[in-house]
Amino acid sequence: MTSFKRIFASLIVGTSVLGFMSMGAAAGPILTPDSFTVSSPDAANPTLPENNILDQSGLSASYVPGVTDFDSFVATTTASYTGQAELGGAGAPLSYFEFDFGGMTDIDAIAIWNQSGTASLDSFTIETSLLADFSVSEIFGTFTMSVFGGGYPAIAADVFSFSSNNFRYLRINNLTNAGYLSATRINEVAFRGAGNVMLPEPATMALFGFGLIGLGLARSRRTRK
Repeated sequence: MTSFKRIFASLIVGTSVLGFMSMGAAAGPILTPDSFTVSSPDAANPTLPENNILDQSGLSASYVPGVTDFDSFVATTTASYTGQAELGGAGAPLSYFEFDFGGMTDIDAIAIWNQSGTASLDSFTIETSLLADFSVSEIFGTFTMSVFGGGYPAIAADVFSFSSNNFRYLRINNLTNAGYLSATRINEVAFRGAGNVMLPEPATMALFGFGLIGLGLARSRRTRK
């Protein structure tokens, strides 16, 4: 092996080791469904746009699906609304919100920004399936919202984790709300992808780049001799 090849091989090995040593935390990106429906309309406001639950209109910040880190985004983002146009609603309990991801996906957490008021979601289950009719499905335990509020405050998200599994369709089965008889409404939802990717720290990539530049300069000097 020539001196140049030995240097290059050492550089690759060294930067690879550095890369593994300085990997950042596992990043679970926000995943967005292709479509959203409800089992029955909001009886008090049947024209309430369902897709408001996915359009980020009530959030204090925006995200890029498949890119933005779920945990970081949810920890600092609140939701508020200035009218019904920023909410999505379904019929009173028992009803469900259903999300179609367009293909097999894997999710292990959901963030729900609630509405503030008696139509707020209270208790629910998460149900997933590969089949549109949910004839074969998996139901995760009963969850309870902790964030409600009053008036039009900035509301933090409730985050619920569950075992990841492969599915296409997901339902939030609405068991109870905060007391409103005609409808259950939520502001926004976001989902965390379970296919975590280890992201290298920027410093590691910089070291690798500088190393390659230095190697190129060294080879150039040897060539001129």
